[in-house]
Amino acid sequence: AKLAQQKASVVAGSAGESLRSAGTSMGSGLASFGSLAASPAKLIQAAGIFMFGMMLLSLSFSFLPLLPINPAKFALLFALGSVTMLGSVVWLKGPQSFAAVALQRDKLPFTVSYGFGLIGTFYATLIARSYIFTAVFAILQAVGLLYFLASFIPGGRAVLNFFGRLGGRASSMLLPR
Repeated sequence: AKLAQQKASVVAGSAGESLRSAGTSMGSGLASFGSLAASPAKLIQAAGIFMFGMMLLSLSFSFLPLLPINPAKFALLFALGSVTMLGSVVWLKGPQSFAAVALQRDKLPFTVSYGFGLIGTFYATLIARSYIFTAVFAILQAVGLLYFLASFIPGGRAVLNFFGRLGGRASSMLLPR
């Protein structure tokens, strides 16, 4: 029994080391996999933060029918939900590591558009109280977040661009000329 326990401990240690080295060698998008093997408590905490963000997003979608009347409720819950979900990634990767990834050259336009949309959503909702600006900034924030997250998936931006073109063609067919 003691021999089996020693072998299991050796295998577990080498598996954790393999995950850490594989995560760091595969690039910045997968670098957090090494920390997952080392800290399951941190993974559970990040999952809890992520689920709270999902709850806020779900609540925001319940206010979607009221968007023409009062976009502030939708926009604030959506913005807080997206910040919370992104915060779970920051919690998991660490602030410095996440900032290094978010400020990479290929992700910088999406980071800037998300940040601009987020700040604009808060400004338009809380200070300016403008329905039109709230809607515009909320859309910019959603698109920026979607492209930012898709930039971590190989081929993710191409898929989003494809569906964007498809939606553009479909809407042009519906609109009168």
